Amino acid sequence: MITLDSHIVLWMAFSPAKLSPVALKAIEEAESSQVLPAISAAVLYELVYTVRKGRVKLDVPAETFFARVRSRFRIVSVTAELALIAARLDRFHGDPMDRLITATAILENLPLVTFDRKIRDSNACKTIW
Repeated sequence: MITLDSHIVLWMAFSPAKLSPVALKAIEEAESSQVLPAISAAVLYELVYTVRKGRVKLDVPAETFFARVRSRFRIVSVTAELALIAARLDRFHGDPMDRLITATAILENLPLVTFDRKIRDSNACKTIW
């Protein structure tokens, strides 16, 4: 099982060629095992925000796109425990959403599929790229 960063979800939908071979393999293995990859509720927030700001153009209504996302991934809620893990991350960049996404990987004990160099270099959680 794996968890995914926001841009990975977008790349899966719109630009799969951007995924590394290792990331693509991890995603394909997760999908073939019939276990839904996890995403933080923070990822869902970032996706909604990105669409609302017009940074991503959808060819379906936004509600349809988000329903598809919700059906394809297991959404991990932001809980008090997760928020505390995120707040305690040392030597980590200040983006609160990236902190929550990384904390989700830590709490769920899952590798995080991400291109984000700051997250990968932090060694806060196991990453796949």
